[in-house]
Amino acid sequence: ALRDGGLKVLLGGRAHSVYTEPSKVGLKVHVDGHPCFFPDDFDPTKMSAPGTGKLIRYLVPDGGRAVEGVAYCEVEVMKTVMPLLATSTGLVTHLTQPGAALETGDALCAVEVEDPSSVKVSQPFSGEFTKIESRKLTGALKHDSALVKFTVNTAGIHQLLAGYDFNKTADPVTPLLEVLGTMELALDEFSETKQAVSSRASKAALTELASIEEFMQSAMVTDDGTDVVSVAVKRVRDLIDEHGPDFAPLRSFVDQFEGGLHMNRVR
Repeated sequence: ALRDGGLKVLLGGRAHSVYTEPSKVGLKVHVDGHPCFFPDDFDPTKMSAPGTGKLIRYLVPDGGRAVEGVAYCEVEVMKTVMPLLATSTGLVTHLTQPGAALETGDALCAVEVEDPSSVKVSQPFSGEFTKIESRKLTGALKHDSALVKFTVNTAGIHQLLAGYDFNKTADPVTPLLEVLGTMELALDEFSETKQAVSSRASKAALTELASIEEFMQSAMVTDDGTDVVSVAVKRVRDLIDEHGPDFAPLRSFVDQFEGGLHMNRVR
């Protein structure tokens, strides 16, 4: 969710900005600035203004019978008087007084429909929606890797705190604590962010990134990761300072592991 009320939607590997604009006649959705309109289902029990204007007079009296396709009132639109045709047949009850200013969707009359069997009712969808696989971080990371566990269970905690159900597991806290502050998480995070900058890195920068990764992998064997991670963070920060915005994705690794593995767990 964006701060201004919009949504950032990831679809097919591309991000799209989506904003909704409710109205009296449906929902307007703006996708990357392009409007899409989803009208409400047709309601035969009321007749509404199709646009802005002014109600001049009713052609069918209150309690009278309107006939579908026949004019039941007159409105003024841009100094032109035009009739509105009834969309249902039945007895009408006036809801708006003549002379009133109209907006799109304002109800003018309630209709007691003569033949309810002629009303088309929308049926609930009974099919199946397309199944979309959950987003993977990179192809190099397994579904049970430390970073995947961290990402999924962190999202789960946020869902629970927001009042939503988390369907991955009944307890996202325990698996999250199992990976926090571990060398596996640090290495996965570095490998993930390294992939984001490799395509625009120089040969020397690629060599340094590979060296940092090997340096961290060696700590997996010696089981002494705290100092190693702190040193790796310093080397990564030097790369960011040297290469600027191109290496900005590595900032997430620095922010998470500044101060070593213990500080990652504390944060």
